[in-house]
Amino acid sequence: MTAASFSIDALIEAAADRAAAKTLERAEEFMRGAPPTLLDTAGLARELGVSDVHIRKLVKAKKLPSIMVGDCRRYILADVLAALKEQRTESEETK
Repeated sequence: MTAASFSIDALIEAAADRAAAKTLERAEEFMRGAPPTLLDTAGLARELGVSDVHIRKLVKAKKLPSIMVGDCRRYILADVLAALKEQRTESEETK
């Protein structure tokens, strides 16, 4: 294993750990009855590791749940993750 591949693996593992910690924190807030955190398109894109454009395409295709707050589209991360999980399950069932 080269030094470069080791550092990439370490970066990926660290990013996954940070994402898991954020998700756990939000889940704990939800369980305490705190209102869910609303993300804008850029925030959701960062959480999922994709581009803003990709998020907009998924919304247009009605593959991601969102809500409108005035003129602004917002996302609840737990709802988005549940929708993506459901889509993955459906695609696995059709194989």
